[in-house]
Amino acid sequence: MRPRSRRSVLAAAGATLLGGCLGGGPATETADPTATAGSTRTPTATEATAEPFDGPPPLGRDAVPEGAAAPPAFADEHTFDGSFSNATDVAPRGDGASVLLTGQWGGGTTTATLVDVTADGRPGERIAVEDLPTSEILFHRHLGDRTVVGGYRRDDDTFRTWLRGIETGARVFETDLGERTVVSDVAVVDSTLVAAGVKQPPDDSNGNGAAVLLWVDADGTVARRVTFDTPDANERFWAVTPTTNGYLAGGSRSDDVWVVAVDHEGTRRWERRVRRGTESYIVEGLAVGDTGTYAVARTEQYATGDNHVLLLALDPGREGAVEWTRVFDPNADETRPGELFPAAIVDDGGPRLAGHTRGRIWLGATDPDGAVRWAGYHRFRADEHLQALASVVDGRLICHGRSGSYDSDSSTPTPWVGWQ
Repeated sequence: MRPRSRRSVLAAAGATLLGGCLGGGPATETADPTATAGSTRTPTATEATAEPFDGPPPLGRDAVPEGAAAPPAFADEHTFDGSFSNATDVAPRGDGASVLLTGQWGGGTTTATLVDVTADGRPGERIAVEDLPTSEILFHRHLGDRTVVGGYRRDDDTFRTWLRGIETGARVFETDLGERTVVSDVAVVDSTLVAAGVKQPPDDSNGNGAAVLLWVDADGTVARRVTFDTPDANERFWAVTPTTNGYLAGGSRSDDVWVVAVDHEGTRRWERRVRRGTESYIVEGLAVGDTGTYAVARTEQYATGDNHVLLLALDPGREGAVEWTRVFDPNADETRPGELFPAAIVDDGGPRLAGHTRGRIWLGATDPDGAVRWAGYHRFRADEHLQALASVVDGRLICHGRSGSYDSDSSTPTPWVGWQ
């Protein structure tokens, strides 16, 4: 039984509903006459016509450079009981974290459980979350004493994101982010949830998607909605992270790597677009830390089975200019098509990444100048697979997902969390 990760769900939605160069600069924000109160729309940024950026060749066979050190073992691991099948998300909470366990539903209702865990992974109190709108639950975050759980529903061929606010398991608000609005990533700043995603085109159009940022208060009110909609460009955000002077959002603009810096109000400060050869890329993770600003992207291949990871170091002082890139490609030896997807990135003495392929977790790290510190794979027993995402808690990578066997119809997947 193969689980559907948050990224695979949203990739499927994007493939169904959404149809190079270095450059870009600041743009003046204007009001959108069709938007609701408090929302804004940004106009087209200045176009640039730089040459395509090819970058270096892939690093090593099977995304592991020759002679690279093996990644460190997980400091702590925990497998939860089998009443739930997936550790869908991990979020900071107090001095530790909370794990969102999902996968038990029936009779048209969906249940999930929040489990508090200590910094070293020891589980504690559980709070049941009942009667969620759909079984497609993707994330949770804590806004003070309130927890926001998010997921998506599908109405005919339209996807839309919902948010449920809960306290001690009881519902305190239910918010629908609007028709055709799909959120891919969220961050918390003070008591505000900042969400990044896409506004899909109408069902009966051949239009392009528009990238959106939304600010959601602790009572579920959408306080601000900023839309980035360049004519004749398909734009979407897949990642967002706070910075000292605003936020960094990343995704794709048509086939380009796309990173946008905005201030605290959502006004665009600068943007950077990168085209590497003929590949289409999506930024799925961003890290802003002491050693630099980093983005991790993956290829957008839905059928050919050759997805790989692109790591970029950016210079915010030069409007996101690319300082260096590294390519981790499981197809570099050309012996077979492979899959490698990024899951999360942190700045820990340089970029540190987690990703996944069929049955394994991939881990990699470089120095701030791009020299590879380690790279390699982690798996359970040979007859088991481990489908995993990763989350960032206090600058630490936490891998999570579920384990089970591909070879047994009776195998029951169990939630698993590993602390790096």
